Amino acid sequence: MISINKLSPTVRLPFKDVRGNVQHRQEMACDIVGKFYRDIIPKFKNERLTFFQVEQSIKNILGNKVKLSVRQNPNSSIFDGGSDILYSDFTGQISKTTIDIDTVKNKINRERLGTLLHEFQHVADQLFHPKYLTRNQKMANIGLYTKKYDRLYDEVIYNREFPEGRKDKKYILNRMRHKITNFLRGFGIEDKVDYLQDIRYALISEKYAYSTQRKYAKIMNKKHFLINKKDLENENKIFMFDEKIKLLKNLTFEIIQKGRLKHAQLLKKRETLQNINKKV
Repeated sequence: MISINKLSPTVRLPFKDVRGNVQHRQEMACDIVGKFYRDIIPKFKNERLTFFQVEQSIKNILGNKVKLSVRQNPNSSIFDGGSDILYSDFTGQISKTTIDIDTVKNKINRERLGTLLHEFQHVADQLFHPKYLTRNQKMANIGLYTKKYDRLYDEVIYNREFPEGRKDKKYILNRMRHKITNFLRGFGIEDKVDYLQDIRYALISEKYAYSTQRKYAKIMNKKHFLINKKDLENENKIFMFDEKIKLLKNLTFEIIQKGRLKHAQLLKKRETLQNINKKV
C-alpha cells in the first residue's frame, strides 16, 4: 500500500529534533553542516578523502538515524555533484537519499569539499524541513514528476541569469511567470500548488546550499587550503534565487485566492438556486 504523506524513519529525524519555526529549523540545518565541516576537515590526507571517511563523518553528526549513501557522481560531465532520492518499490515511500560527488581514483579531492558541503546542505534542509521530502514523495506517487516538468525546471527556472540591472530582472521574471503559467494550464488547483511549492522548496534549498559553499570556500581560502575558485562566486545573485522565490510565492498566493473566489461563487450560486427552489 502506498503511503503518500508519511515519511519513512530512514529519511527523517524525530519530531523533537525538528521543532520550531522555519527560520529556527533552517539555522539548525546550517549548524549541522558546520559540524560536518569541522569533523571532516582534519581527515584529509594528501588532499584526498574516501567515501567511507565521508560516511563516517555523516554518522558522527547524524548517528544512524537516516540512510544516506555517498557515491560516485553519475553526471560528472554535467554537474560537479548532485544527490538523488530513492523510493521503495513496495511502499512508494522514500527509502534513502544520496550524495553524489566527483572522485579521482575513488577518492575526493579537497577542492571538491565545497561541492560536498553544498550537497550535504540539501540533505540537512530535507531533514529539518520534512515537508520538502513529503511533497516530493506525494508528487512522485501520483505521477506529477514528468519530463515536461524536468524541462521547465532545468531550462527555465534553475538557470544562471547574470542580470545587469532591473530591466534584465523584470524581463527574466516575466518570461519565467509566462512559462510557468503555460505549464500549469489544465491542472487542478492542488496540483498547481504542489508544483509551485516543489519548485520554491528546491530554490530555497539551492540558495542555502550555494551560500554554504561560498561561506566555507572563503574560510578555506583564508587558511590557504586548495579550493575550487568557482566556489567563491556569488551564485545566489547570478541565479536570482530571492527574486524567483518571491515570484513563486506570489503565484501560489494568486492561485489559492482564485480558487477560494471560485469556491465562494459556487456556494453563492448553489444558495441562490436553493432559495429559488424553495419559493417554487
